[in-house]
Amino acid sequence: MSRYRYTVEPRAEAYGGGYHLHLYVGDMRVRSEMFPANRHEEPRKGIAWFTARPEVERAKWLKEANSARPVDAWGAYLQMLALDEARSEGDLWLAMRQ
Repeated sequence: MSRYRYTVEPRAEAYGGGYHLHLYVGDMRVRSEMFPANRHEEPRKGIAWFTARPEVERAKWLKEANSARPVDAWGAYLQMLALDEARSEGDLWLAMRQ
């Protein structure tokens, strides 16, 4: 019986940020997927996202980003989305093999 698993590893911001999902059967990696979170790719979308947030939520994301810059809050939000997507994809992959 094969042992299925996955790992999620952060990607360098220079390569688009986000996460890499690696799927394994036993010790062999059988597939990898990227879940980018490039905060600089769509700056207008980031500005719209930030200005649409209530003040309390803006403060939360600025704290999460450890920054006072809205672009960094946008980046923290994108990172969270990318991580959630990578984990969901990995969980789905495992569930389909049980």
